[in-house]
Amino acid sequence: MATQPLKRSTGKPAQLDSVDAREAPPVVPPLDAGDGAESPELAPQRRWRTILIRILTRRDGRAPVWLELIVVLWLLWLYDQINNLAPLRRIVALHNAASVLALERSL
Repeated sequence: MATQPLKRSTGKPAQLDSVDAREAPPVVPPLDAGDGAESPELAPQRRWRTILIRILTRRDGRAPVWLELIVVLWLLWLYDQINNLAPLRRIVALHNAASVLALERSL
């Protein structure tokens, strides 16, 4: 079985096949972008598309603030729902506590 010689490093950084999202933020066209070559029917559609892109994305690539607020509110609601289940488990918890006390007394 023949072994192949190891390749020496050239000192150049390796080329990546894909670009990391943190390195290249999404490009959002300005609201007044357009060279005037479009048909008049497409101009309003392009304007609404551009406004929608600006609402749903941020220049730094993170989620919009309104979406983060929705997630926080959903997590608060979920926390409240889980805490509302505590009274249902009270009987089981008291039974377990009685078992632990019985075990301690037997020792």
